[in-house]
Amino acid sequence: TFELDGYLLSPETVRPGEMVVLQLYWRALRRSERDCELVINWESADGVVWHSTTHSLTGTAYGTRQWQTNQLLRGNLPLQVPADAPAGVQRLHLLVRDRSDGSLLWVYRGPIWGASRDLASASVVIE
Repeated sequence: TFELDGYLLSPETVRPGEMVVLQLYWRALRRSERDCELVINWESADGVVWHSTTHSLTGTAYGTRQWQTNQLLRGNLPLQVPADAPAGVQRLHLLVRDRSDGSLLWVYRGPIWGASRDLASASVVIE
């Protein structure tokens, strides 16, 4: 089980083709027997998912099976804004899934935020 303790996206305003960096702060609540991956869905203001990418949770080869109980981890995920990105406010939704069967996992979001399979995180403005 994992907990997303926080995140930071910078810069907050970009143009298509530019890069943003999503920093994720994770805590392993207990050891995992699963190899997990992160799916990032880009969603427009009207709720349409228009782009998806897949990453490791930390942006490195340090897989979730290696995480120790109560270990804190930071991931730096460089994301390129697609050339055909729609203008306006876009939301990034995070999903954690099991690599072996594709099932979505429940992820806790901080000690008081609750648990979810779809973690809405930062927004970015595309000019």
